[in-house]
Amino acid sequence: MTLMGFVDGPYRAFDVHNPGDLDGKEGCVLELNSDGKVQLYTGSGASPAIAIHYGQLKAAAPTVTGRMIGKGGTAKFVAGEAIALGAKFKAASGGAVVNATTGDRSLGINIEGAVVAGQLFEAIDVVEKL
Repeated sequence: MTLMGFVDGPYRAFDVHNPGDLDGKEGCVLELNSDGKVQLYTGSGASPAIAIHYGQLKAAAPTVTGRMIGKGGTAKFVAGEAIALGAKFKAASGGAVVNATTGDRSLGINIEGAVVAGQLFEAIDVVEKL
């Protein structure tokens, strides 16, 4: 039996649903579209957050590199609002992250200090239901 398409590390290449939509969105959260390609997280509930946009080779690239959520270690996220040191956060529509509350699917814990909306910050990558 041959394992094909298996990724053991935290990074993976993803095809983009609408090339160009992810330009300048490094650190934003991604979800799968119904066509199996990634897009910015919408919060619609149709797909969970699966990766963080890590980079792309050029503008309007048909493929981007994503850091898969839940692989451990730390990752960089874009804050959608003020997030305190030690606070847990969730994905919000548009791909930024906001404070998580009871019942949410938390994506991580802020370890960088108090951050403001639009700031790229480092967090422990831990997925849990609050």
